[in-house]
Amino acid sequence: MATPVHDCWLKAVQGLYAVPEGYREEHIDRPRALELLRCPESVLTQLIEAGLPCSGARGEEVFDRYDLMNLATYSGAGYSVPERSLRFSLRWMSKPPESWFRPIQWTFSLECGCGKAIGDQAASAWTVANPAPGLLDGHMRRLSVRPRDVLVREASITCRSRGVLGVEALFEARGRPGELRAPVLRDIVTEFIQSGYRWVRLPEPLQVRSEFLHRHGVATCISASLYLADRFRESGFEAHTRRGWLLGLLDLPHSWLEVVDSDGHTKVVDPAFILLAEHAVNPHPSFVKACVGSWFNKVLPTHHEADQPVVQHACGDPPCTPHIRINVRKS
Repeated sequence: MATPVHDCWLKAVQGLYAVPEGYREEHIDRPRALELLRCPESVLTQLIEAGLPCSGARGEEVFDRYDLMNLATYSGAGYSVPERSLRFSLRWMSKPPESWFRPIQWTFSLECGCGKAIGDQAASAWTVANPAPGLLDGHMRRLSVRPRDVLVREASITCRSRGVLGVEALFEARGRPGELRAPVLRDIVTEFIQSGYRWVRLPEPLQVRSEFLHRHGVATCISASLYLADRFRESGFEAHTRRGWLLGLLDLPHSWLEVVDSDGHTKVVDPAFILLAEHAVNPHPSFVKACVGSWFNKVLPTHHEADQPVVQHACGDPPCTPHIRINVRKS
């Protein structure tokens, strides 16, 4: 007998790692939740009864968006927005390895606007991680910023402006195949892979608490990178984390780590890609191995480390939620 559709949702809510208090933002109302999950309304009601965190009166509940995305990702329903978006974004993992490393030219556009009215933006200030494709064998062909009072440094772009901060770049990204040589480094990564961590989406302030999250069996690109970098350094290797952007993959910030291997060469380890491969459709058999020592043409590095945001905004008290729009496409 076929398993009822709602059973997969109930199993997912039973295994959900809910965003803890102090980090929750319940702003998603019931109609928007149904649009995101694409499940029948009766199923959403059952999920609430089964423990899906929310607040508000019955029929007028509001939810945390990360809870909804993680619930959908592990539902196995196959039709929710997070599941479909993730499968689409990870389709490159199924392609031949040579496609992961060849040069690709990209255009990158970032627009940042303060959420306050113009008259209330006197203290508005921005810090944006400066795109640095050269850190991973890439090449910056053109970088432009606006407005004119923007200060461009090696690591960051800073600005005090009441208007929109804009950053546009044309660059080439390259990958490079590699593998870890040091047995102790390989053992650390193998232990991480076999520990059964689940990839989840979480607020950035929570992601930096790597030991806390790993005790709960979940990991993000930030937490996993910080965790493994600590393990590598404890074993006597020079290691640091890196912050950047994913290219053509939902155009989101991303983090990984870099370690100087026993052969003297710097290798990239991308723990989030390892975990995300479980959500890809038929990933290439060599993909996970490539994540341990290689880097891909799907990331844009910066000089920031994993626990440093790629975009920071300040506008006085009370703070606001800034408007940030990122667009990345092949040129």
